[in-house]
Amino acid sequence: MRKIFLVTGICFLMFSGIQAFGQLTLSAELRPRFEVRNGYANLANDTTDPMFIISQRTRLKAIYTHKVFGVGISIQDVRAWGDDDKYTSTGTGGNSASINLSEGWLELYITPALTAKAGRQFLVYDDERIFSTRNWGQGAVTYDALVLKYKNEKKWDIDLGGSWNNTSDRNYFDTDYPSGKIKMILYGHFHKQISSLNVSAIAAAHGFTKDNNYRILYTRGTYGLNLEYKKEDLRIRATGYYQNGVNKTGKKVNAYFASVVGAYTFHKFTLGAGMDYVSGQDATNTTDSYMDKDHLFDLFYGNRHSYYGFMDLFSNIPKSTDNGGLMDIYVNTRYKLAEKHNLQLDYHYFSLARNVKADPDKPLGSEVDLLYRYTVNEFLSCDLGYSFMKPTETMAVVNDIGGHAKDFSHWVYLMITLKPTLLKM
Repeated sequence: MRKIFLVTGICFLMFSGIQAFGQLTLSAELRPRFEVRNGYANLANDTTDPMFIISQRTRLKAIYTHKVFGVGISIQDVRAWGDDDKYTSTGTGGNSASINLSEGWLELYITPALTAKAGRQFLVYDDERIFSTRNWGQGAVTYDALVLKYKNEKKWDIDLGGSWNNTSDRNYFDTDYPSGKIKMILYGHFHKQISSLNVSAIAAAHGFTKDNNYRILYTRGTYGLNLEYKKEDLRIRATGYYQNGVNKTGKKVNAYFASVVGAYTFHKFTLGAGMDYVSGQDATNTTDSYMDKDHLFDLFYGNRHSYYGFMDLFSNIPKSTDNGGLMDIYVNTRYKLAEKHNLQLDYHYFSLARNVKADPDKPLGSEVDLLYRYTVNEFLSCDLGYSFMKPTETMAVVNDIGGHAKDFSHWVYLMITLKPTLLKM
């Protein structure tokens, strides 16, 4: 906590001297979350006991904007209560790896339509399948990247971005990089609004170094089209992605993703339904031409929590489906109880997209998510959620949970989010 106050003071002194030439905004976020886990992220079985845990995000953010540039700095402390690794029998002294840089970027306003943003930043596009903040995680996800942004007056814009990552600046020649971590990103994104229709397209390349051989870069290409129609109380979105190139092990890729969802609002009630399809590997197809390719679609750092059930049982689709891919048919509802009170109820029916060796049956189970949100004011909100999952035998077998799966896995949480603006001048 002392580090946070120190950085706050430095940011204030650094920006206050030049605030007459621009605008400085200092904000904070405090997000404690209490959970009772009895099947969250992993199915409960006859050998497991419920877990009670409190985690917390503490974030401080300073943004300075000038007529020709902008600067953003955000630091955060993410912890579970009691996770301090500096302690004795008489007290605790903190966590050695708790505080990190969430954002640190410089944005240049080259022309009124063209900007360049470099540094650690959030990348969010379209339905967040490929680039996402993954904000449910207390740490969230940011990227070290350079992004060129062009906005046209005729309601279309283009982003071009990329990054090249290394383990340290103390290396003087190229070295190994973790093979499971993205080494290189290049992407282009186009968006145009046509009346009530939003059209966007994206092309991205994600590169991974070969295990123990940094000279080989395996690159997977992703190409997507998003169509979103909004008019009055009706909303329809259709999304499709295709992937080629090679995966992290060097195998050729032929994978795809499709999603369609529609929703209609009746006064205070919104009813929606949709389907997601994440292609996977069919274990029963043993032809050489099929087995020579990887058919499992890679979501990279894309959003899972908002789409595949709040219990995050499918946050790692290769593991939770044994590379079989995923089909999610869902119904979601929203009801505005009062001005500051909202209720959300979702139902998911999960099944394998392809056959797997462990079990020939495709159904995986059903999940129900219930969320009540009380928005106290513009900077304070409270979430109370309850979810349960009824898994099939196939899901228990595929996930190899180490015991007999319970009929239901449960999860309850209470989260308070406080996001005040501390200073604006």
